[in-house]
Amino acid sequence: MANSFSELELDPGAFLLEELCRLCRKPVENDFLRGYSEASWPGKVLTFLDKLLPGTQSVDKRPRCSAYLTLCIECSSALGPERVRESKLEFDGAYITVLSAGSYKGLLRDLIRTCKYMDDKLLAVDLGRYLANCLIATNTIPREKLLLIPVPLHRKRLSMRGFNQAQVLAKEIGRLTNTPARADLLQRIKATTPQFGLSIEERRNNLEGAFASNKTVYDDKDDSTLVLVDDLFTTGNTLIECARPIIKRTGRDRFYAFTVCRADYERDLNAASKAFAVASISLSECMVEGKAASN
Repeated sequence: MANSFSELELDPGAFLLEELCRLCRKPVENDFLRGYSEASWPGKVLTFLDKLLPGTQSVDKRPRCSAYLTLCIECSSALGPERVRESKLEFDGAYITVLSAGSYKGLLRDLIRTCKYMDDKLLAVDLGRYLANCLIATNTIPREKLLLIPVPLHRKRLSMRGFNQAQVLAKEIGRLTNTPARADLLQRIKATTPQFGLSIEERRNNLEGAFASNKTVYDDKDDSTLVLVDDLFTTGNTLIECARPIIKRTGRDRFYAFTVCRADYERDLNAASKAFAVASISLSECMVEGKAASN
């Protein structure tokens, strides 16, 4: 069990105390072992307990435990994976294919705000689990060798928050999809102002030159397709600025990005189009639904 807590970088005490659902404040019907496959040793322990202890499953075999650590069964059922939004960012001859699990509204918006502004690391684990579950359920994970790179925080903000939510997301996605994650390949060298409330052009200017590749640990021989990981995709400027130093160092021109949410800017399409034109960024979007059914 100690390895499991170490893997998630969480305080074991979080599981000794009763967790309340972040949405409805009811106790979470939680079982930490539920996140593991039946072949792993925690999964084998869970299977044994299911057989030994009556009442651990309902009559119709649906688990009585929530699939998440901070959401009750009822609230988590509202986050069921339905579709993954696919967007493409094109800039300077390169492009990023962005896969987002949902829209930045309703329950997901509330959860992301709670994670960020209440410094809820356990909820960040759940958001990573939700994103991974959506990608798996819709069969939208690229079928190639991947390397997850979380969008870094500046050291000042990291010191204030205590953790980087993007790094927690990447670790959980990597654990559930058996994909390596590296948080040391990219660093944030410029302390930027919060993006909230800024126009698209202001966001672009705010992030310009904010990131750099870590030359001391970067492996130029690694041929993995790089996947940037973040909680929210709005205009794409953060992802683009993260990719620029990697492009400069390696010459790569193709990336993926996994994000929990995609914020909608359709309310002001004219302004968005003008700003994207100035930045030489084009954005195309499509909906990916039930890709597994067509494969």
